[in-house]
Amino acid sequence: MQKSSLLYGEGFAHNEYTSRDIQDLLQRRVVAHEAEMVLESNCEVFKAIRGFYIELKEHQDFPLTQSCVEDISDFINHLNYVINDNVTQISRVRHLADIINGHKDLVSQHIHEKAEERDLNLEREATMMRIITVVTLVYLPGTFVSVSESSLYII
Repeated sequence: MQKSSLLYGEGFAHNEYTSRDIQDLLQRRVVAHEAEMVLESNCEVFKAIRGFYIELKEHQDFPLTQSCVEDISDFINHLNYVINDNVTQISRVRHLADIINGHKDLVSQHIHEKAEERDLNLEREATMMRIITVVTLVYLPGTFVSVSESSLYII
């Protein structure tokens, strides 16, 4: 089914949405939550690695502590940058999931409004069919009698 654009006021256009659109939004939300889980897991791994190298730098029995202290510090700083970047990406993914939820709510509301419109149209149609039925019940017997009586006089 092709989506047709509807215009509601000047500059406001939207589509006719279907339940498939809600399924797409829910699938995107699942992907966003999976990405959030992976980023949080990576962040924890990077924190553990950073903790290991901080302890290594402070450990005096490690033979390369003095010669590698600058490199270890650089690596720890780089890990801090990566951790901060992951935290930023986690925040972005959460914001994206919130936006998806908002869009899902809007699409659900639109579908609900369209269903209410269809229900109202069906109710009107049912009322019209009742009126047609009553009119038919009133005039059909008279028509039958007149046709039956007129056929007697033709012969």
